[in-house]
Amino acid sequence: VESVCLISALSSYVFMVSHVLEGKSKRYSAATARRVMEAIKALNYRPNRIARSLARCKTQTLGFVTQREYGLLTRNQYFSAVMDGMLECAISRDYELKIVSLPSDEVSLAKLDNGSVDGVALITPGIDSPIMGWAAQSRIPCVLVGCLPDDASLSCVTADDYKSASLVISRLVEIGHRRIGLIDFDNAENNDWLAV
Repeated sequence: VESVCLISALSSYVFMVSHVLEGKSKRYSAATARRVMEAIKALNYRPNRIARSLARCKTQTLGFVTQREYGLLTRNQYFSAVMDGMLECAISRDYELKIVSLPSDEVSLAKLDNGSVDGVALITPGIDSPIMGWAAQSRIPCVLVGCLPDDASLSCVTADDYKSASLVISRLVEIGHRRIGLIDFDNAENNDWLAV
């Protein structure tokens, strides 16, 4: 940025160059904004996202976190759909998405608190998972996705399984089906999915 300031003859106005880079050039005359843009082009300047995050104490990065034992993200339609939604929302707000698949041990969880993300979405952690304890004590914002925590202080987003099942049954009855069954699994860790 300082090189851009020197070339554009705005040597003591680093903030002005930053504003132009951030699309806030309407604060300055067209001639000033043009000088800055010409200097940027002449230097082939590219903003350093890491330097910017250090100066602002914000990374503009969100974490998509899942437990490694759930398998590959790309083979799980639920994970893919959640990730697509997060990515669409992140991009619209000039955030990046960091995908983290880790074993649910204390050492691995500490990697989430290393300052590389501004907040995390924890995807379907088991109720007894160490991830839940980490989320309750974390200094960064956390949202649980796809599970209902016992700790009411944790934010969560999950599907309304009861309403979904009701809609499915109603549709099946509407098109003439009368013998309807449910194939389910018995998994104490994920009993919040059994709301049907």
